[in-house]
Amino acid sequence: MASKASHSYHAHTNDFAGDSVLNAADEEECCPICIETLDEQDKRFFACPCNYKVCVFCVRRMMTEFDGRCPGCRRDYKEDNFRFTT
Repeated sequence: MASKASHSYHAHTNDFAGDSVLNAADEEECCPICIETLDEQDKRFFACPCNYKVCVFCVRRMMTEFDGRCPGCRRDYKEDNFRFTT
């Protein structure tokens, strides 16, 4: 029995991955809002107790231009809850 080739589409690169099978280790961790690669500061930043990962830029934008809620759990963002891991 022949197996079908696995094709993965990557929106942030606007490209297909061809016949390769990708896993989480093959791709950079990206912000789910802006699809930008998380830098070291973003990777250490947690804006909400639920630990939903969003870059610092998008958190600030959600607080100033939108409803100020976490997209993961819908709790209000509060700067008192912001933390950085080491």
